Amino acid sequence: MEQTLLVRSKDHTYPVIIGKNILHFVPKVVGELQKKVSKICIIVDEKVATIHEEKLFSLKNLLTDFQPIIFRTKSGEKAKSFQSYYDAITFCINQGLDRNSLLIAFGGGAIGDLTGFVAATLFRGVRFMQLPTTILAHDSAVGGKTGINHERGKNLIGAFHQPTAVIFDEQFFETLPIREIRSGFAEIVKASFISHQPFFEEILQTIQNEEDLKKNSLHSYLMRAIETKIDIVEKDPYEQNIRAFLNFGHTLGHAIEAELGFGKISHGEAVMFGMLFAIQLSKKFERLTFPLQNFIQWAKTIGYPIGILTELNEQQLLLRIKHDKKAKFNQCQFVLLKDIGKPALITIEDTKIMSELKGFLKLVRNN
Repeated sequence: MEQTLLVRSKDHTYPVIIGKNILHFVPKVVGELQKKVSKICIIVDEKVATIHEEKLFSLKNLLTDFQPIIFRTKSGEKAKSFQSYYDAITFCINQGLDRNSLLIAFGGGAIGDLTGFVAATLFRGVRFMQLPTTILAHDSAVGGKTGINHERGKNLIGAFHQPTAVIFDEQFFETLPIREIRSGFAEIVKASFISHQPFFEEILQTIQNEEDLKKNSLHSYLMRAIETKIDIVEKDPYEQNIRAFLNFGHTLGHAIEAELGFGKISHGEAVMFGMLFAIQLSKKFERLTFPLQNFIQWAKTIGYPIGILTELNEQQLLLRIKHDKKAKFNQCQFVLLKDIGKPALITIEDTKIMSELKGFLKLVRNN
């Protein structure tokens, strides 16, 4: 049975529909749009197009009245490049799309980010729909953040552009490898830390090892994570204040991704490492009471590759952090926890970050 949540943005209200085998909602939502759709372009990466070839064909058949065209691009973070963006824009123009066209992001978070940015900038803005195929994409699909990467950092180029709908079909989870499940799970854990109704302890009790992660349905946690994001996004759509709380774990996480090279670890793995560091900072600067070493062991038991952090050094990570889009006036900002469910945005001096990074890398090496 599908469930529908509503996101009330400044521009419009749109549905987030979650359930299994619900692709038939796509033409229904398209038909209910206020302005008639002229053409549809589905943007998909090569890997997803191969894995879900049958479902992609079904989607085309569901939208046969619009004779949808398909643009295929590279997989993963490689999709979020200048070249992929340019190629997608060129394809849309050459195929005769206009301002009444609709783009559909069919894939993970990277495809959602790319498609959203293309939609935000093509003809100064066209509509787009999110059809996430990964658990991780639940975070990026809702809220209207779009963008591509720069060699100096992740998501440094982008725009706010709300989708017309998000249709989250859980049938796609059945083909996800454990690493992708673990990656998406990290964003659920993030939401459990910052939610005004925290559910972190419940997650700890349910998921205690990798097997638990494989066999347990994450539907209820996924719903609560999306509800947490919607609640924050509605209050602060353009990240002027509390929306920054959604970046818990992302400041160091993005730095680790960039320093190791995009694709060497998953986004969710990097976010998990970033949360470990943010908790360390919270214990130091916000007097958070939390068993960090136990949390590190829990993360390792689930399979997060903490050993990869031994390849990093604090100087390079600090440089990456300072180039992050969340830095302001050349000062580093972190989302910390005053308590579980009580996040706060804190500016920390470089020398203190360096010292804490050194201690953090030593801690994870010894665990």
